[in-house]
Formats: sequence, structure tokens, C-alpha cells
Amino acid sequence: MKVLHVLPNAGSGIETLVVSMLPYFRQQAVETHLLYLSDAIAPIAAASRGTASLAHMNIRPDPLKTVAGYRNLVSTLRPDIVHSHSMLPSLLAATGRHIDVRHVRTIHAPYPYFSAQGARSVVKRRIEGMALRYTASTVVCVSNAVAKCLPWQLTEPVLTICNGVSTVAPMPIQRKAGNSLVVAAGRLEAQKNYPRLLRAFSTLLKSMPDAKLAIAGEGSQRRMLEDMIQALKIESHTTLLGQVTDMTALYEKAGLFVLSSDYEGLGLATMEALCAGCPVVSTPIEPSREIDDILGGGMIRFAADFSPETLADAMQRALCESSAADPDFTITIAEVRERLSAEACATHYLELYRSASHHQTRHDT
Repeated sequence: MKVLHVLPNAGSGIETLVVSMLPYFRQQAVETHLLYLSDAIAPIAAASRGTASLAHMNIRPDPLKTVAGYRNLVSTLRPDIVHSHSMLPSLLAATGRHIDVRHVRTIHAPYPYFSAQGARSVVKRRIEGMALRYTASTVVCVSNAVAKCLPWQLTEPVLTICNGVSTVAPMPIQRKAGNSLVVAAGRLEAQKNYPRLLRAFSTLLKSMPDAKLAIAGEGSQRRMLEDMIQALKIESHTTLLGQVTDMTALYEKAGLFVLSSDYEGLGLATMEALCAGCPVVSTPIEPSREIDDILGGGMIRFAADFSPETLADAMQRALCESSAADPDFTITIAEVRERLSAEACATHYLELYRSASHHQTRHDT
């Protein structure tokens, strides 16, 4: 079987998910190809060269040239499955439809254009809906929360396949009590609401003056966050790390991972932290509750609401309650890693790829 994944860009959580599944696809004799709709390919993709072929096309400067290049790529490659991630990949996939190619579209988050009332969002919903119908795509959501947010144009047919994370790293060692390093990870964009986290951390310092905060990621809000860190006078306690290639090492050093987001698709960073044995505090978003439910409940501590004050309170309680004397730590983390593994996610996608009943090769008109 030959699968072409069309990705919006490199260095995102979408790429992390796809790359984490590549070893399991390879074990099942699935030939995987990655196409990025940008000029840059991040280190995480470069590391996968032994597993998948890579290509990139920047669609923005010359859309017609990109469409022609994509159609040529599909004609040459002749994949069995075109798996698109995000809206632009979905639209591009519709331009290169072949009668014997099946299409899958994964929706990774409840994007604002799903519900916004502006003319641009309405047009985007209608265009993507037409593209999905034209290619007879099976729509996959990464969580039930995302599926609930879909506009009617994108709702048939829909499956839920929860994300998974790589668990090939050695089992973590239980961290010592008193570790007050707080970490967060993700793009420095509005969705992640790092201003909420900075205000909560500023409050936390009043009761835990030795605490440190490290935020991994890059994005358009970096300058604003730097200014806010200075305004809150927490610069001696706070570090913006930029892109971090070995997140597992960071999670293993931390005493706590905090998710301050307004919304998520499911939360790969949350899952990675849990698999590294790092305690997690989250805003009360439904995807985090789904992760907690998958693990049987009680693995994630939730802020009472979305205010910085309740987030600070949850952070303090989590740091104070962490203990180095948990006899079930190894057993618990082994089960967490099994339930949240990329292998489990890849298995579900392989079943989908191989199931003719979940696909129509073409809508005949």
C-alpha cells in the first residue's frame, strides 16, 4: 500500500503525529510519502528520511504552478491513499483526484472558521465541503470534541481516531519531590493563551518563589510575551526556549506540565508529558477530559475555570502534592504509554486505509 500525506507545514503538531506513526506503517509494508505545502522542512521531518520520501511545494506564491506540480506528483506516484491534513491540503487533494485513489481528511482542531459568521469563514466551509464531497473523503476527527464542532458541510462520513504519541523512549524515572520547574509547549499563538499562563505563574510565585517556568515553541506572539514577562517582573524566573527538538528530555526534568489553551484538537503535548511521567494541569477543555477518560480518570488536574487565578491554584496544588514515593509509578506510566501510543493510533488508520467499506473511490455524477 502507498500513502501520500499532504501536510500544511513543518514543525507542527500535525507533523509530529504523522512522523510518530511512520515506524508502525513501515512495519506493515506501507510505503509513506510526505508532501509539505511550504518551502521549509523541519528537523523532525529530516530525521524520517529513512522511512518516508519528502517533498515540498509552496502554494502561496503561485497556486496554479503548485496545482500542476501536485497533479504531476500524484500521476507519477500513484498512491492508494491521499491523506490530507488541514484545509489547504484538502483543497489541493481535490485538484489531483484519480478514480483509483481513496481520500482521507483528518481534522486536528475545532478551527475558528468552523463556527465564525463572517463571509470568509462561510466561503471556506462551503469550499472545503465541496472538496470533500468531490473526493468522497472519509473525514477523521482526532477527538469527539472536534467532531462535535464540525459544521454540517463537513460531517459526512466522520470517524474519531484519537491521536497517539511516540513511546519508544526509555521508561522515565520518577521525579523527586520539590521539583518546581513548570513547562509548557506549543506554538506561541492566541489559541495557547500563554498570557493566561504568565499571569497564573506570576501568582504562583507569591507562594512558591523558587518556581521556574519554561515555554517551548515559536510563533507570532513571542515579542508580546517577552514584553508581558517584563511587565509582570518574572523575567528571572521565565524562559522562552524557542523550538525544542527533544521534548521528552524537557518533560523528564519538569515538575509539572501546564496546558493553558482556550481549545485543542486533543493535545499532543499533554499526551507526551503524561507518557514521560510528568504531572499535568490543564484548563477545563473537553479534549483534556477525553485524554483523562482514556486513562481512567484522575491523571490530569483541572483548573476550576479559565481564569489565571484558578489555574495558579491548580498548579500550586499539583506541585505540592507531587511525591517521590508512589510505588505504582512504573506500572501507571507503562499503561499510560500503551493507551496513548502512536502504534495504537497507526493501527486504527491502517484499518481505515484497508477497509473498502469506509471509502468510495469516486462520486459518479
